[in-house]
Amino acid sequence: MDDVDNLVVPEDLKNELEKRHGATAFFNAINDSSKRFVLRWIKLAKTDKTRIARIKKIALLSSKGEKLKGS
Repeated sequence: MDDVDNLVVPEDLKNELEKRHGATAFFNAINDSSKRFVLRWIKLAKTDKTRIARIKKIALLSSKGEKLKGS
């Protein structure tokens, strides 16, 4: 999980964040610990369907200026 530890944002997440006003700016502004929590949560998805749903959730929350619960 070096990519998570190094805070590498996957392309599919970047693309989804860009679709929602303010989501990218909010996501980039959260602290590193919260980013790692989110990136790990996405990476640990067992199916593509789950990964897509998680990415959409993060983008929606970010567009509202909210963090994922627990992050």
